[in-house]
Amino acid sequence: MKQKVVKVFSIPLFVVSIVCYAGNDIDSVKKTNVAVTDIAHPENSSNWREKYPNQYESWLKTKEISEWEDTINTHPAQAIIRAGTSDITGPVYQGLRGHFYSIIDFSFAPDGGTPRAHGSDDTTSRCLLCHTSNSPELIKRDGEMEFLSSSWTKYGSEALNPIGCANCHDPKTAELRVVPTWLDEMLKKAGLPDFSSSSKKDKKILVCAQCHFEAYTEQVDWVDKNGEKRVATVTRTPWKNGLSLDDMEKFYDNGDNFPSGKPYFDFINPISKTPIIMPEHPDFELLKSDIHGKVGLSCPDCHMPKTSNDSATFSNHRIGSPLETIEQSCIRCHKKNESDMKSMVSGKKKYRDEMAADALDNLAKAHLEAGEAWRAGATDIDMAPVLADIRSSYWKLNSVPRAAYVHAPRETVKAIQDAVFKAKRARDTLKNIFNKYGVKNFKIPEFDTKEKAFAILNLQDRPEYMKGKCDFIKNLRKEWIEKASSTESYDKNIIYPIDMKSAFDKECKNL
Repeated sequence: MKQKVVKVFSIPLFVVSIVCYAGNDIDSVKKTNVAVTDIAHPENSSNWREKYPNQYESWLKTKEISEWEDTINTHPAQAIIRAGTSDITGPVYQGLRGHFYSIIDFSFAPDGGTPRAHGSDDTTSRCLLCHTSNSPELIKRDGEMEFLSSSWTKYGSEALNPIGCANCHDPKTAELRVVPTWLDEMLKKAGLPDFSSSSKKDKKILVCAQCHFEAYTEQVDWVDKNGEKRVATVTRTPWKNGLSLDDMEKFYDNGDNFPSGKPYFDFINPISKTPIIMPEHPDFELLKSDIHGKVGLSCPDCHMPKTSNDSATFSNHRIGSPLETIEQSCIRCHKKNESDMKSMVSGKKKYRDEMAADALDNLAKAHLEAGEAWRAGATDIDMAPVLADIRSSYWKLNSVPRAAYVHAPRETVKAIQDAVFKAKRARDTLKNIFNKYGVKNFKIPEFDTKEKAFAILNLQDRPEYMKGKCDFIKNLRKEWIEKASSTESYDKNIIYPIDMKSAFDKECKNL
């Protein structure tokens, strides 16, 4: 890949008055006195309720964070820049909501694969690690490599609870824990302390990092207890050079880090032919690289602040926006009143959204113009700098979505400015290529609605595929629930709202 030109920006930083610091004991509050004994069937979060009623009841309230968003519908340009993420269904990009919905949103997502009662299917169990509280016990029973070599279908009726207590807490002691072994392995390779050697504060971060992190996967050969050769989908992290977005991008761009000897990519955009790195959710890395992590805050300090009722003081497990617990989450460090605090955050969001819209529009147009350049006869040499800029712009823009402007304000501004610059530079280079090959009056097709964007992608097989996906939701998944309902592993308090919005409403009700 051609060496990229680095431009230095004058970045307006959001400077806040923070009086918390790493030495503060922000957890110095009275502790709830509870007897700790083994939790039977810990995958069923309701079984923790007797000993930890406040934590369970507050966790159950993540049901209230119910708003569902089809982000491709609200931001159709995402369909263009994500083209290639699913050849059949087209790109899928759902908004975030409470942990209560973690398994159902995964199950209903069009690109999550379609479980089938008989025969082979296109699913993997890896995603269950971060979408269900059943995964720790399944791994304990079957072994991690067996779990990572299996299909979602295999565990269907055993993996219906959402994220819950067992994902973060040891059922014998209730202490924090991480389940997948990759985390310690990757931390050690990055020269960082493993979970058991980490401080109390960092353990709180790492519990979240086991799911909220940037990763890629490798296919690992192994032999099971029956002597059968198997292949597991194993998680890896790009932390070799550091945790910043620039550090991770350099790792992905260096082919020496991969068996193929080539820079890593998750998919190739079929419009521009750009090999794209698809950021997962680098919340851990962003926190550690910017102001909130550097002053000593952990994820629970803001998202699970301490709260009290008549009987106890406990961590609020209604994990959501800190603005909903602004007194406990924000104002104890930012010496502002509630109105000023919300105004400050609103200003950051507005600034971020304006920059991101500029980056997204130019990046989508760069993909479409690149497609026209290929059709005109452009060579690999012509297109190399274009694809390099599109690849980098995508990585930076999609690494800082949603609330990154709060987690990492400096890194977010820097990343989006870089995304804008490289998307525009790619388009400038394409103008020269158009002149070279005589391209005149190219009209970029409209993509201001999801329907128009999907028409560009020409997803001819999508309707038939979605019939199969919807059939799974209407039939096989219901069979799984009926089977699970008679077991002690299933949390019967998981009753979804009658008016719940989801991908099912968008895709299946009219089929």
